[in-house]
Amino acid sequence: MGLGCGGLLLLGLIGGGVAFYMAKKATEDAISAVGGTSSPTTDSAGGPANGNCAKAAECCRKIIVKSNAGAQAEAGCLAMKQLDEATCQQPLDTYRQSAKLLGVSCD
Repeated sequence: MGLGCGGLLLLGLIGGGVAFYMAKKATEDAISAVGGTSSPTTDSAGGPANGNCAKAAECCRKIIVKSNAGAQAEAGCLAMKQLDEATCQQPLDTYRQSAKLLGVSCD
């Protein structure tokens, strides 16, 4: 039938996360070009090996799989691994709350 309000909210959150990521990445690229920054330990996909961003990306991915939103939405989740840790706590909390509503475990 349709996604319903919860599904639309979830897709909106993911879309907002992807937009935030792109804006944050552009800022970081500009700062790197000017002065250089140190990079954290990364996994084979280039994202943080652990921490809130990795947890948020995995929780988001589980929600997407559960809701059958598709590969493009899942790629948006994985993009969160590129963010710095300070920006990932709020999305992680939001994804954990959404996961509970869908019966998905993110802990």
